[in-house]
Amino acid sequence: MGGEDVSTKRVYAIRALLSTLEELSRMGRRRLPSQRELAEGLGVSRNILREALSALEALGVLEVKPREGIFLRETELDDLQRNLRLMSVWPGDITVHLMEMRMIVEVPASRLAARRRDERDLDKIRTCIAHLEYVHREGIVGAEWDSLFHTVVVEAAHNPVISRIYEGLSSLMNQYMISMRSKLLSLKEENWAERLLEQHRAIARAIEERDEELAERTAREHLEGATLKLVELQEEEQVRLMARLGLKG
Repeated sequence: MGGEDVSTKRVYAIRALLSTLEELSRMGRRRLPSQRELAEGLGVSRNILREALSALEALGVLEVKPREGIFLRETELDDLQRNLRLMSVWPGDITVHLMEMRMIVEVPASRLAARRRDERDLDKIRTCIAHLEYVHREGIVGAEWDSLFHTVVVEAAHNPVISRIYEGLSSLMNQYMISMRSKLLSLKEENWAERLLEQHRAIARAIEERDEELAERTAREHLEGATLKLVELQEEEQVRLMARLGLKG
């Protein structure tokens, strides 16, 4: 059995085990079945299962009690959910896919907003910028106003189909916005808080001045720049996580 095959089976076992743990947590059960039962249920060897159990114990999801068994940590349910999502869709992939979709929708919408915006739209955009001036260094509140700013810009395009598509995108995007923005703001030496604020200002100015090309360009540069940095950061996280799990990249 090659190293790559072992690694693939280990990843599968971890994902399958996390799904099993999620089901146990919903049932209010903490104690895991025996290793024999788990291995048979998951369709993996005992060796692969033990490696998966060890990895999840290292991540703090499981607790091994001698002569009692293996238990799901009661205080780690949120971490369990995060790790389950992490194993289901690798973060680098979801970031790229999400940001690509944002560029497909938001970049042309910004151009249309510069063409079609009215005073009510401008009032909303100015309100978002005014709030971002105060909270642009904050994670959660900043992310909320960041998301609202982009929503208002899309609405200013006055295309109900685009708005409807963006509503669906926003429900997914909001799950990651706080995390993505917090990662960028953590890079204090790169001054991302001010960079993001100025990029939002630039988009707003272009829309207010009805400069369609500038609105489109600044929106694209804003999203592309954030995407490149986020992918870089999440690839680094991926390497660290896989190292903790004993996997190769």
